[in-house]
Amino acid sequence: MTPGYDADPLGFAPEEKVARHLRMHPDRASKSGTLWNRNQKIMFPPGGARWSIYCDGSISPKVKVAPLADKWLADSNVAMFKHPHRTCAYLEIDACVTRNKITPTEGELARKTLSAAGFPKDFGLWACGMIARRTNNNSFQEMVAPVWWGMVEQVARDQIWLPFAMWKLCYSASSIHTIDEDIFDNPYFTFKPHRA
Repeated sequence: MTPGYDADPLGFAPEEKVARHLRMHPDRASKSGTLWNRNQKIMFPPGGARWSIYCDGSISPKVKVAPLADKWLADSNVAMFKHPHRTCAYLEIDACVTRNKITPTEGELARKTLSAAGFPKDFGLWACGMIARRTNNNSFQEMVAPVWWGMVEQVARDQIWLPFAMWKLCYSASSIHTIDEDIFDNPYFTFKPHRA
């Protein structure tokens, strides 16, 4: 992959150059494609700028995002939307099993892992389809991402494991700038489902 540089219509000053990274797995619908995507999302955000924004394939900006990212990341290293329906990873496990996002066996493994560690209910839950983060000197990325990725390798649902990784490393829910709007219906991004 070679990053390209060009003028950006999303709110950067004309003199700024913007690195555009597009990474795609050849078999995106497979489990290996899903894990590859999660690995890129969690462990390898693009560098070379003051911040980066990850958008899932179903999400695209409808406004200039540069001013938003500057605002969201003014006092935080990471910004994400709140989960639109739940605040609890245990309830998210149930929802993922019900919607066939994970198998009942994977759901039980996830539940046992959280419970055995003493992870509290209602710690917080975020929608992981959009992640804005600082790219330099980001302690959250350096500390939380490796633990988060280690858990996603077990059961590939990143929104279940992010709060657990944070809690395990003594990060509070307030470590993330939580965007208090619905990720599916907000003034900043358009959502179009990319899978049935």
